[in-house]
Amino acid sequence: DLLELDGVHEASPNLSIIRSLWEQHGGISRCKATLPAPYVPISTSWSDYLNSLKPKLRSDTARRVRRLERLGVIEFQQPEDQETAVHLLEVLASQKSPRYRTTGARDILSNGATLKFFKDAVRSLWPLGLAHLSCIRVDGKPVAVHFGFIYRGKYFYYMPSFDLKFGPYSVGRILNYHLLEMSFLGSLDEFDFLVGADAYKYEWTNREKVLYRLVSYRMTPKGV
Repeated sequence: DLLELDGVHEASPNLSIIRSLWEQHGGISRCKATLPAPYVPISTSWSDYLNSLKPKLRSDTARRVRRLERLGVIEFQQPEDQETAVHLLEVLASQKSPRYRTTGARDILSNGATLKFFKDAVRSLWPLGLAHLSCIRVDGKPVAVHFGFIYRGKYFYYMPSFDLKFGPYSVGRILNYHLLEMSFLGSLDEFDFLVGADAYKYEWTNREKVLYRLVSYRMTPKGV
């Protein structure tokens, strides 16, 4: 009776295929643009990309790194084994839940079910090289964590977190810097920030994709 697909990429063949199939069977399809999805095309060197960024962003990030270095040794770390990655998800949840509460957003990690799903996903996808965890450590302590995915030459920026006590040091931005550097030096084709017009994403790019919501329904009382 009803099919609703949200966040479909503008280049997806599913848009035209599903609309055509649905209409062949007496249905109606409506398609409209929704939120943008910023992304960074990786078509230059890392140094050329850095030089394309606003000087203020580069200088301010360097300044915050120097401030953070006064607290201890800074490391960008990517877990080498699956269980370390799963443990980082627990750290992410412990950082993300307070952030949800301070912003008034719904804490999707509070009941434990979503975190368990993430752990199951990492255990399934880690052997395939598709799940990716990373963190910024200060003297060994993880102060910012990111959970993302790598698939077909693209890095998908999914869920970041940071220790609220380290917010003034912009540890989230420092982690993003290293994730982008990793993507450029790792011969990927694209860094996808995924859906959401968050201001911090546009610090790193002025490019965005259009995502669509496709709604199809049958001309029946229930469908209508």
